Amino acid sequence: MFIIPPVLDAAEPKMMEAIKLLDTLEKGSVDECKALLECFNTENERARSIDWLAFEEKAKLWANIFTRLNDTTGNAEIIIHREKNTLENVITEDYIKCLLRCSGLQFGFPRDPNIGPAECLNGMKVIFNMIFQSEKLQNMFITHKLLDALIMHVRPDDEAPLENQYFMLKTFFIITALAKKTGAIVRNDLNGIEVIVNYIDKMGNTTAPYDKLVADVICEALKVLYNIIHNIFPSNTELTAEIFDSKDFTLLCKMCRLIRRNLLHHVATSEKKLEVDCHSIHLLTVVPPECYDELLIDEESEASDNQPVPIIFEGKDLTAIDCILNVLNIKLGITDRAPAEPLLVVCCKMARKNRFIRRYLKHRILPPLRKQDVIQRPEVGHSLRNKLCVLIHTPAGCATEVSATLLFTLCKENATKLVKYTGYGNAAGLLADRGLMLGGRGDGVYSEDSDSDSEEYNEVRDQINSIEGWMKPEPQSLEMTEEQKEFEAMKLVETIDKLASSKTIQPCRIGPDGKPQPIGSVLELQEAMESSIKTSPRLTGSDTDSD
Repeated sequence: MFIIPPVLDAAEPKMMEAIKLLDTLEKGSVDECKALLECFNTENERARSIDWLAFEEKAKLWANIFTRLNDTTGNAEIIIHREKNTLENVITEDYIKCLLRCSGLQFGFPRDPNIGPAECLNGMKVIFNMIFQSEKLQNMFITHKLLDALIMHVRPDDEAPLENQYFMLKTFFIITALAKKTGAIVRNDLNGIEVIVNYIDKMGNTTAPYDKLVADVICEALKVLYNIIHNIFPSNTELTAEIFDSKDFTLLCKMCRLIRRNLLHHVATSEKKLEVDCHSIHLLTVVPPECYDELLIDEESEASDNQPVPIIFEGKDLTAIDCILNVLNIKLGITDRAPAEPLLVVCCKMARKNRFIRRYLKHRILPPLRKQDVIQRPEVGHSLRNKLCVLIHTPAGCATEVSATLLFTLCKENATKLVKYTGYGNAAGLLADRGLMLGGRGDGVYSEDSDSDSEEYNEVRDQINSIEGWMKPEPQSLEMTEEQKEFEAMKLVETIDKLASSKTIQPCRIGPDGKPQPIGSVLELQEAMESSIKTSPRLTGSDTDSD
């Protein structure tokens, strides 16, 4: 099979080379074609277009290539260029059929024994490129049953080499990602969930660490599975077991067991391990919370060479949850925190719906504070609590909101507890959105658990600045005269007045609904301050609620 390399510059030698190529494809032997095409590929592998070749020559080139494909045993290479307009105007139904045949993806026909695995792989690369380039070509491939053929070959017992299976899954992923409604077709008409779940089950059913290629294959299968599951219901639908039919729910539970296996299984490299874990966790965002029970087991599992030491918490094995937190810790440590959003969403869902998981998440993220935890700001340090506190006041899109929601959920939606762990300043945005700036609770319903502050924290809690959430050192007194102090105070007043006049800042008070309300006079501000003093114990008083 051939891949058409594009050429950057219009030049006479290039034109002569193309004429020779066309003539050889039309009249030469198979060996002559192959040798010339290999030379052409090598010389032009980095080119992006063939503007110097007229459309008529391009069409003729395509016709000769596909004539060769149909007349030979497939030992030649297919060349394909990356020009969308040419692709859409040259490719015909017969060309599509030819490509599918040469790739071993012609539905209803067995793979041609005269076409070897390498030629099939090149053909799939061509199909992948065409799907990526053009919606028109996507529809043509769908019309010719590409989805059916992919489902037919995504089987644990498929005879194709693993590298070919990997690229077949990449093709499956790209068409379900780009072509609308393909996910529903694969899910509803082709039994796609069961097929992909069984494929992942077979592929990962080994005691040996996943090598790089096996890890790549599993990741692509997980991505395909996400594409065909994530849009079963509208995005604003709350996922519960009741809205799934029994067969799909059973398959999703099995999928969660496989996700647990992936999280616990060793992989040849740390980079591939992180990739497998991230794609596995991403799938947890589109399953009902009732499936999360499959991530836990009641009895202690035996440690093995290819699995981590079990994490036993309150009689349950939460090793998989610990793995999720380790991945979250890694993602929160990089500059771009957007990739952490799916992990945060999963942690929020688990914390809301599973008591054991919530307690373990709190154990890891918000353990009882000690003196050493409050001698610096909540956002300073390397713990998960520190990293989440950084995120909730950093412009990071949805990740900022989800991280605040996770902390709030781990505090059982108790405003006082949230302020204790983050400081009022870090928590203010979430509390304002929920009308809890004067304290109180959210609407969530949580079980009653027992927990208490450490003795060393209780010894210093009165020294903690609740606005900033740490034991802020007392400022050294400045050697200033009273006149100097008054002068600096007036400068501060003037600066605040200037900022308020330009609408850079706007004074506000907390209204009856617990949300900030703008004020227009100093008298209103004074009344708000007096009211805040009277009600502040709701946020700074003793926290008797438990975990």
